[in-house]
Amino acid sequence: SRQLVAYALQMAMRCVAADTGRSLSCVLRRCVSTAYRDVESLVSAVRGSFGEERNAHGFVGVGQYYNHDELTRIVLLRLGDNWTPLRDTAPQEIADFATDQFGIRDIVDKLQHICHSVLTGELDCIQNSDWKFGFVAKPDFSIFSRRGLILQTKSYFTGPRFHLKWNETEQTCRLDDVKSVSVHVSDEPWEDRRLVLELENGKHITVLETTDEHTLDQTVLDPPLARLMMSTEWLVKAGAHLCLALSRHALFSNRSVLLLPQVLREEGNVWVQMRNRAWAQGVASQVPVED
Repeated sequence: SRQLVAYALQMAMRCVAADTGRSLSCVLRRCVSTAYRDVESLVSAVRGSFGEERNAHGFVGVGQYYNHDELTRIVLLRLGDNWTPLRDTAPQEIADFATDQFGIRDIVDKLQHICHSVLTGELDCIQNSDWKFGFVAKPDFSIFSRRGLILQTKSYFTGPRFHLKWNETEQTCRLDDVKSVSVHVSDEPWEDRRLVLELENGKHITVLETTDEHTLDQTVLDPPLARLMMSTEWLVKAGAHLCLALSRHALFSNRSVLLLPQVLREEGNVWVQMRNRAWAQGVASQVPVED
């Protein structure tokens, strides 16, 4: 169901079940990072950066596959004072740290009193690597890079539209015109990746494209399919959230599907199979049982 898919995506931000975690930990290097456990001191530093006007939009982003038993990598960004669609406003990085799940909730709660709004989502950084892209999952879906917004949903009298900006090209498309969302990767070693919208008229719109810059140590991470699964994790999640945004906002209950290449599906990648099993176990352990 749609609710179960949405819950699975939320769970994916927070945990990987023990079996996959153990499997991956044997091929990942241990990351060293300072954990900010004193939330008050961190919030005080953020308040100094944001000022007292409460007109800034804050973003709390979760990284991918931070190799620690209890901590998760979090990046705090300032997304401008009036982050309007396609405005050339580069995100400002405020803090990059590790904390536990209780710390994340505490930070979000306290930032509500500092920022005009607090947005939450995920970044494409893996372990301690730099991030290039991020998406806002709540309250409204959008995608951004270090340069600014790439995709945002806007409402019009004629219906909601995606505003897109990529490679200096700006365009819009009606959500009801989107037929599918797809993730593309080049041939092995799968270095080039794209997120694409296919419209009902057959037109394809590239949302973003990127090249894997070997952020994971290939001498440590083996086999290559495991590395591929991890390095495309954010991109697959972004595509899934795009489908959820389409199902929520399209006037005619858009039924867009997420299309993945075989190397990113269970039948073509055993690591994806383990990852999906972990997500399902996490959902099963967290979804409340109705009377």
